[in-house]
Amino acid sequence: MFNKNTITRFDQLETPFYYYDLNILSKTLAACRTASSKYGFHVHYAMKANFNPRVLDTIQSYGFGADCVSGNEVKAAIEHGFGKEKVVFAGVGKSDKEINAALDADIFCFNAESVQELFIINDLAKPKTKKPISLFVSTLMLTRTRTILLPPGSRKTNSASTAGNCRMWPMPSALAQTCNFWASISILARR
Repeated sequence: MFNKNTITRFDQLETPFYYYDLNILSKTLAACRTASSKYGFHVHYAMKANFNPRVLDTIQSYGFGADCVSGNEVKAAIEHGFGKEKVVFAGVGKSDKEINAALDADIFCFNAESVQELFIINDLAKPKTKKPISLFVSTLMLTRTRTILLPPGSRKTNSASTAGNCRMWPMPSALAQTCNFWASISILARR
């Protein structure tokens, strides 16, 4: 990773600084692409991890998508050149403004963190274009309660909404209501 020339260059740099070994990154990305392609998996890089343009260029060159947890990350991913068909918007607490901007950008999909968030995205998407959604369902929640817990009356989404005064949503009913509009919903298990 470090050779004598690299270490000598470090002496000339102001500290603190970040050092990214793009050769190691490329080897790691190549291994990830090889492993994921065997199963047809789509790999998305978490934009929040690092916005360095050279790192993003390297990741993008391997055909990976961008996993974004804010409207600004969605915007940055698209501006940096990640194809909108490879941008996923995850994360809790998405504002209406962020959801609308992502819908207008025609991103690949949203990872909805709650049934309430599905309804919000659904309402905002109705006058626009249909978007696929991934619904994360806790395996613990499915095996023990078969319900989704949501705080009552709040438009702010929250995936960790198990504390306090929560509304119970029977899974089949909540999904049936949501499926009235969405073309496809993939349910992914999260532990």
